[in-house]
Amino acid sequence: AVGDELILRRDVNGWSREVLTTDAVFTSIWASGPDDVWVGGWWMTVYRRDAQKWTLIDLKTLLPRITVTEILSFDGTDLWFVAQDDESTRVYQLRRR
Repeated sequence: AVGDELILRRDVNGWSREVLTTDAVFTSIWASGPDDVWVGGWWMTVYRRDAQKWTLIDLKTLLPRITVTEILSFDGTDLWFVAQDDESTRVYQLRRR
């Protein structure tokens, strides 16, 4: 679950709180499993969590004022981001290696 700077992570022990140091409000989440979690939000902020830590995926330089509203993948190889601003909705593809 996501919102503001808060991410709630569930495992066999229940829910735990993970806080990222960011001003972003998270609006979307996608995961292929517990070690491959993606969250997105305001100002094109995208983070990925692997087995050990969260990493910022810097997309702000591309489109600084757009909000990521959806993240999805059909095969775990390519990620798709739906992003909106006040005037339009766009879809972006991020190819994973």
